[in-house]
Amino acid sequence: MRIHELPPDIVNKIAAGEVVTGCYSVVKELVENALDASATKIEIEIRQGGKEYIRVKDNGSGMTGEEILVAVKPHTTSKITRLDDLDKLRSFGFRGEALSTIASVSRIRVSSKTTDSELGQQAELSGGVVTSQTTVADAVGTSIEVFDLLFNTPARRKFLKSSLIEARMVTETVQRFMLGHPSVSFVYRRDGETAYTVMKTEDMLERVLNVYPDLDREDLLTVDYSEDSLKITGFISMPEKSRGNRLRENLFINGRHVRMPLLNFAVERGYGESLIKGRFPSAILFIDIDTSEIDVNVHPQKLEVRFSETQPVISAIQRAVRETLRGRKSFRVTVKQPESYEEAREIPEGAGPQVNERSSSRTVGVSGYSLSKQTGRSRTEAFEDFSKERFRQLGRRQERANRVSDLEPVGVLSERYILARAEDSLVIIDQHAAHERILFDQLKVSKRFPSQYLTSEIELRLDDMEIETFREKGSHFNDFGFQAELADPLLIVKAIPQMVSSSSVPELVREILDELRLEGLEEPGKVFDNILAAIACKRSIRTGDRLSIEEIGELVALLERIERPVCPHGRPLIMSISFKDLDRFFDR
Repeated sequence: MRIHELPPDIVNKIAAGEVVTGCYSVVKELVENALDASATKIEIEIRQGGKEYIRVKDNGSGMTGEEILVAVKPHTTSKITRLDDLDKLRSFGFRGEALSTIASVSRIRVSSKTTDSELGQQAELSGGVVTSQTTVADAVGTSIEVFDLLFNTPARRKFLKSSLIEARMVTETVQRFMLGHPSVSFVYRRDGETAYTVMKTEDMLERVLNVYPDLDREDLLTVDYSEDSLKITGFISMPEKSRGNRLRENLFINGRHVRMPLLNFAVERGYGESLIKGRFPSAILFIDIDTSEIDVNVHPQKLEVRFSETQPVISAIQRAVRETLRGRKSFRVTVKQPESYEEAREIPEGAGPQVNERSSSRTVGVSGYSLSKQTGRSRTEAFEDFSKERFRQLGRRQERANRVSDLEPVGVLSERYILARAEDSLVIIDQHAAHERILFDQLKVSKRFPSQYLTSEIELRLDDMEIETFREKGSHFNDFGFQAELADPLLIVKAIPQMVSSSSVPELVREILDELRLEGLEEPGKVFDNILAAIACKRSIRTGDRLSIEEIGELVALLERIERPVCPHGRPLIMSISFKDLDRFFDR
């Protein structure tokens, strides 16, 4: 076959394959046109997920009859007139292909009226061909109705998802517009029912709560970060309000919603250890950057941008999230009343006290901080102790005015949780997680791991992968105070860090080998932190260890210096329940 020029209708249908990837993409393009027309109210309606019917109506500037006929032609736009305009784009649409490609694969009706016209104009098209044009009485603005999407390309229509899934994707698209444009009112109807009606507002947080009603104001932290020509604003959720997917990570660049995994990753790295692995935050972040620093013309649906320098943007997002979270000292818990008296009395199976049985009494600590651990009680003594008092009341350590800490320890629950009183709340501290966090921070600052030689060497049998890892990266063990050599298939451990007990060495060595195996896949700093976390975990006090009043006071005082209320593995270590919540629960 000889080379030839494609007919215009085929060209448009091919182009539609990039723009019309689903019903949600049609809604996206039409809403963006409405926003570019300075609309302050936008109504969106779909039926059967949008496959049968889509309507987007706005109160924007409108079009004349002549402009309607031009707008449905390929590559017609009011956004740019010359190439240089691409360097300072602030509009959403600019290539002029959306309306023409949508029209080429559907039946559409366009009605519009400008402010200086007495009557509006209406045009109907089928497969991109104008079938009628008439005058209508209408309000200022534009209404575009799309019928039978992809009716003339049945091979592609069958790839549309079910009406339920298409509707869900449209809803998510509408939510992003509502989040990104609080100054615009939105009405969204789905199969005849109103899903959203939100009025324009200057309170961005109010809009967020409209879209995500399961969140409270207290669940969100305000982000306000500036750096050179970059500004990042918006909201991020408390770490405890994390989710199992990234669907609520909303990122906007110069007002345009983008889907860029690198930026999502930057947000999550900003949380650091605050997020448990496999959990993701809610985020609504607006990244404002000089238009000359980005190229928005790199994706058919404009869902990605290209930065002139990517790393500074990623680093800025991480810092913005990290600084917003910094200084937050506890996880907040809202007390809710049980549905019934019977529910309130229920005690989960296995919720009774537990005691660690160990026959050692030792002191643990780093950088001058120590907590002596008194263990080794018999089963009978432990049982009698906890049967008599699951809650151990503490005497007043000292007068409040003279205390180093703002928290006043009042008791210990099952030698597991320290209960303390703050000015306006009850604070519950996981003693193991708290000590683990303190040790981790001190180890990270000191970076000192003095060794102690063992009177009896420890022999560990390694598998093939562990042997290979030690051969390649075994020198890193020295950095953490270990001295070991390989005698295939055994690893002979001759010296260990002073802060580690010999009983914990086998498990700790294998954890370190697992982490070193990830080096090259994970950042070196992350591998180092994971190893420090493993060491801190093995060294920290445990559930069931009975601490003295002085040791509890020292632990609480040190805890107030930390920046993140989570253990190095991401588990929460402090919970705060306000007296106001408690009073409300007890109807006081």
